[in-house]
Amino acid sequence: MFGTDYPITKHSDALELIRKLDVEEQDKEKILGQNAARVFGL
Repeated sequence: MFGTDYPITKHSDALELIRKLDVEEQDKEKILGQNAARVFGL
């Protein structure tokens, strides 16, 4: 699940870090929203 230490870390910096991860695109999508949607029933 995606989260930041805002205001210490900017959201844009955290998103850039996730986009650079050496994981499959499907896993990045889970990190950036699909996991939260599943957990919270959205």
